[in-house]
Amino acid sequence: MLALPASAPAATKPTVATGGTTRLASTTVRLWGTVDPNGAKTTYLFQYGTTNLYGTSTPITVAGNAGRPVQLQASPFPHVAGFVNVGNPQVASAQGVFAFTLLSVGINTQFRVVLPSKPQVFSPVVGVGVAPRVATRVSARTVFTGARVRFSGTVRPARRGARVVIQRKRGKRWRYVAATKSRRGGQRFSRYAPRIRIRRGGSYRVLVESADGSYINSTGRTIKIRRR
Repeated sequence: MLALPASAPAATKPTVATGGTTRLASTTVRLWGTVDPNGAKTTYLFQYGTTNLYGTSTPITVAGNAGRPVQLQASPFPHVAGFVNVGNPQVASAQGVFAFTLLSVGINTQFRVVLPSKPQVFSPVVGVGVAPRVATRVSARTVFTGARVRFSGTVRPARRGARVVIQRKRGKRWRYVAATKSRRGGQRFSRYAPRIRIRRGGSYRVLVESADGSYINSTGRTIKIRRR
């Protein structure tokens, strides 16, 4: 890839690096690279061919994205419907900077930004994971060895049938103690309420697992339980 100053050069020349290729097909391929104009008005092109002489090049394109419209797109789980526009497009600042604000993300979602004007460019895909909110209560914090303690709480949003694991911290790792399934609570939440036998004191927590990939695993607060 070549970076060509479109006018008198700046104090520092434009810098350019050729990247890899993607979407390789029988007659097409996507070429990647970076251009830093370093303050100069700059255009760029790719040269290609079957020998080191190349012989063919892409159209000359202006580097820099100041004032270009940009559009945020999203693909919610299970990511089979493709990307759709989110909100209104924005215009990049003089430095090519833009920002999108999301009030909420309800489920695991992939995002990308597209420059809809030609040449159309897509950003790399960024995944945003959503963790359910786990609330935990216990029936007692100080117990005799072997006594049963009831762990109860809610999972929001509702995750009926999700695997709920009680864990105890041992050293730096959390170990399995017992497991149950979340059950119906309300329209927006599920409940769980297993009773487990406490043989050792220490730090305990509840882990809610996601089996289908719509959410990421989530844990509740750490609770200290002591033996008498």
